[in-house]
Amino acid sequence: MKLFPWINNKSKEEGPPPKQKDYLKKLVADFESLMARDENIAFRVKIIKPHGFLIKTNGLYGYVSFQFMPWTYKNISCWTAIFPYLKRKTFFGRVYRFKKEPLSIVFNAQVPQFKNIELTENEQYDGIIIKKTGNGALIDIGFHYNWHYGSIPGYIDKSEFEDKSQFEAIMPGEIIQTRYWGIHQNQNLILGLTCENTEWFNGKIDLLAGQILPVEITKNKKNGKLEYLVDGKFSGTMCLNKNIYNFPKKRLANALKLLKESDTIHCEIIEVNKKKKTLLLKWEMENEIETMMRRKTPLIVINEKNKIEFGYSNPNSNFMIENRISHETAEKLQLIDKTLSVLVSKTITRAGKNKNRYTINNKYNAKVYFSNNRYRLNKKDKKRIEEQLQDGDFLECIVVKIAKNKIYVKWEIEDDELIRFLK
Repeated sequence: MKLFPWINNKSKEEGPPPKQKDYLKKLVADFESLMARDENIAFRVKIIKPHGFLIKTNGLYGYVSFQFMPWTYKNISCWTAIFPYLKRKTFFGRVYRFKKEPLSIVFNAQVPQFKNIELTENEQYDGIIIKKTGNGALIDIGFHYNWHYGSIPGYIDKSEFEDKSQFEAIMPGEIIQTRYWGIHQNQNLILGLTCENTEWFNGKIDLLAGQILPVEITKNKKNGKLEYLVDGKFSGTMCLNKNIYNFPKKRLANALKLLKESDTIHCEIIEVNKKKKTLLLKWEMENEIETMMRRKTPLIVINEKNKIEFGYSNPNSNFMIENRISHETAEKLQLIDKTLSVLVSKTITRAGKNKNRYTINNKYNAKVYFSNNRYRLNKKDKKRIEEQLQDGDFLECIVVKIAKNKIYVKWEIEDDELIRFLK
């Protein structure tokens, strides 16, 4: 590796001119003094090589391999993509190897040098495309902060692009404007191009599974067909599988035909289809279905040929689905996503075993899910926690689901409290 311009094939034995040689000795001596301080030394990226970078530090040239840069990538091609944006940037490291004859300086830049940064959800960040895959692209938004916080890699799904051609047009090394959507369950950063569809990629959409939510009936302006709008923003598809209902499929199909635009029904989310961005629904409230069937009233008419025909009409054409669920059910639905106090009551079963009973407002039975942000609880942990709960304790829980006879709630246990339970 040629580190000095005066060295060439014809003058290797002659060495640098006397003045330059003295200057070089001074630079080397100063650099040795710098190493003796046992401190991080600054360097700048100059040229990319097959397996690392040629750098400059205190007037001398050196080398740092990709695997000893302040951060690492799984593929060398990622370094090639961001090199134009790293050139002449300053980083810090320690000398890994130093030789005077011939002069050789090798750095290890894997030393603490970056502060943590908190990203803001739906905020726009500029990033560098470092790699494309079949399903999306890897983006490093550390570029947005001029690398002062190091590498901040994230992933953007190709479905975020308007069409296939737009995704195919982007190339590694290009600058792209993204929006930060949050952190996925696998701890990877999720990026998008807009503020829409955030829940489908950051894992929050999965929390809807098992919940009963309001579904508004809307009409497609293009084809006039009725559609299902879940919780005011998600597209839904009604499941017609007879195995999940306690009544004939034909009865459900007839009730669906009687739905009109602006009706609101309540359905359980039984599946999340991330590929199509739709929620699979089960019409949960049988009394709502019964109300729909009442819309269908017999009608006897005389046709043009003066013959009697039997059919059905809907005399209440302006009738909306209102007050079709019991007051108790409506009251339960209002509790979803709210934080409530759940009373713990110790009871004894017929077999003589202790059992916890959970109630809300001394009125509704509850099923409690135990959860912790850092630790995944198993059945044994949950059993130990239940055993240590005392009669008369109150748990602050969030309502996540409404079933026929129970309200399902989640108790988020703090770290110090969890340690006390699992000692």
